[in-house]
Amino acid sequence: MRLSVSISERLGKTVKNMAENEKKSVSSLTTEALLYYLQEKKKKKLGYKLLALAGKSKVDKNIYKLLEESRMDSHDRS
Repeated sequence: MRLSVSISERLGKTVKNMAENEKKSVSSLTTEALLYYLQEKKKKKLGYKLLALAGKSKVDKNIYKLLEESRMDSHDRS
């Protein structure tokens, strides 16, 4: 699918330089970045839902630590 967006000149240059340095196309790098961003937003939304549920029930007092550890683990797998 072809999609047109407008970005600042500075950001465009940064994307082009990074794509060149990583030997990727601008499209490939942009797709990768958007997928990462969307996945992170989804994880964050799920995390907020879990925290809301945690407030309604009795859970382990280490829930925040466990959630943060799971977020860190998911970054390691990327």
